[in-house]
Amino acid sequence: MATVIDNIKRGKKGLPEKGQMVIDNGSIEWRGEKDGTKTLANVKGVGIHLTQPGTVVVTYGEPQQQELFIDFRKGALKVQGQAKVLEQDIRNALGLAAAPAVPSDPVAAGNFQRMAAQAEKSAGAKGMIFGAIVLAVGIGITVVTYGNASSSPSGGSYIVAWGPMLFGFIAFVQGLFRFVKASGQLERLGGSPVGGQAPPPAGPPVAYPPPAAPSQPASSAPAPPSSSPAMPPPSAPPPAYPPPSVPPPTLPPPSLPPPSAPPPAP
Repeated sequence: MATVIDNIKRGKKGLPEKGQMVIDNGSIEWRGEKDGTKTLANVKGVGIHLTQPGTVVVTYGEPQQQELFIDFRKGALKVQGQAKVLEQDIRNALGLAAAPAVPSDPVAAGNFQRMAAQAEKSAGAKGMIFGAIVLAVGIGITVVTYGNASSSPSGGSYIVAWGPMLFGFIAFVQGLFRFVKASGQLERLGGSPVGGQAPPPAGPPVAYPPPAAPSQPASSAPAPPSSSPAMPPPSAPPPAYPPPSVPPPTLPPPSLPPPSAPPPAP
């Protein structure tokens, strides 16, 4: 018995096409509202898109091809949460095994979750930019037409572009919600993967033994410093030299009185 899943959008370039999936005998028949019918025969696998968490990827045919589908059964705000439900519904209808869980290897699991959160954060940022642009266009149309009408002497009508403003505001809020949620998830997971691999979990610090003091031979050990200051050795006394010889003083010869004359002869 065929299984019909309504309110599904088929992802493609530009805006996705709305339609329904009819699943029977291992194949999927897509019935779009614009592009008509397309059969996805010989389905090989069903899974969540790695960089677009709200999108289901169906692999089919020989050579293998892929189609993207988005579940809008609960509205645009719950697309990401419904992707897992749509994946399981397609698997049940095709008779495939249950959807594989996140890889059991903790490193691979962390890497998978980081890549998904990073892709969701990027998609949220793009949604915010797109919504802001559409909102600005709607406001610009309203302001320009109102200015022209108010400046005209005869008055006139102006356009309130509430459609682009409402659509842009909703798109901006959706992008902001996805961006904040993915940023929080990345913060809990510890950042983005490096080189395509998740960083290893931080373990306890390794305790290393203290370095051993270098051994010194006993003979080379310096003597402990003395508490009293070292005194210089006493200096040798100066050599004794003999006193210089002084010549004796030269005395003048003694002065003798002149000889007296002999007395006259009587």
